[in-house]
Amino acid sequence: ISLLFRPLMGKIPLIGGIEIVCANPPKVDLDFTGIGNLADMPGIYGAVRKVIDDAVASFVVAPTRLAIPLSFDPEVDMTRMKNPRPEGVLRITVLGAENLEGRDLSLTTGKWH
Repeated sequence: ISLLFRPLMGKIPLIGGIEIVCANPPKVDLDFTGIGNLADMPGIYGAVRKVIDDAVASFVVAPTRLAIPLSFDPEVDMTRMKNPRPEGVLRITVLGAENLEGRDLSLTTGKWH
């Protein structure tokens, strides 16, 4: 998880807002109680889990981010916080390689050969 504090301001609260973004979907621990225990039943749990994981991912997994304003100053652009401009592009082109060890992952054993 990444927390970005921006934009910096020259007055209190000094930070316009917080952006929360994850490179990978976060793991959410679920424990249903009471009538919610019905969701722990086989078949139902997986479906409920998928809906919750997808909902969480839609809010905080890159490129989407959760933006929380700390200031209501017009200087703080919430649209820019939720959808920042790219800071750059990195392009890598592999031109060649030599003396690499031959390795392959076995799908049946899950080990490298």
